[in-house]
Amino acid sequence: MKALLLSSSLFLSLAAASQDYKPWPLSSDPFTCEVPSDWSASPGKGLHVVLAAPEGAYAPGMHVDFYRHGKDGFKSPQSFIDSHTGVTGVSEREWKRMGVKNPIPRSSAIVRAVKVSGIGSSRFDVQKGIRSKPEVYVNGKLITRKAQKGVVMLRKAYVVVPQKEGFWVLRYSAEVKEFDRHLPKFEHLIDTFQLKGT
Repeated sequence: MKALLLSSSLFLSLAAASQDYKPWPLSSDPFTCEVPSDWSASPGKGLHVVLAAPEGAYAPGMHVDFYRHGKDGFKSPQSFIDSHTGVTGVSEREWKRMGVKNPIPRSSAIVRAVKVSGIGSSRFDVQKGIRSKPEVYVNGKLITRKAQKGVVMLRKAYVVVPQKEGFWVLRYSAEVKEFDRHLPKFEHLIDTFQLKGT
């Protein structure tokens, strides 16, 4: 009886987990992955999903994009990484212009080796402050919340997956205060990301 209860609870938890995610719907794309069920696709290059009912002025979002060697301004995965890392954040002068008295110091992004779909890849996070806008539209819905002092702190996670013709970039961005809460959804996208024909 105990074993039956355990197997039933395992089945229910797996069923609940599967309802949290859905396959990326475009069969024409050269990749497959699972995205949060309550996130919706928005027009753009490659995969671009944002929360259907976003919280805050800057909704968390995930992107999957392909960059060809020599096009889009990047010659290689390393050139993309170099252009997005180094010293990240906001300079003290920029903070002062935005009215922030106690700026968060800049720091160097750490690039880690990871595997995505069995392919040796690179992962790094960056953080930056941007001016908030009085009006922000997400999926055609107007959101009217201003961040304190006119500044929004964004954190972005990048995963760069090299290929023969170019490289894939999986990216997740959110306000710093929301980043950890939605990070497991990005981890799920990474774990389920598969390139067709590999």
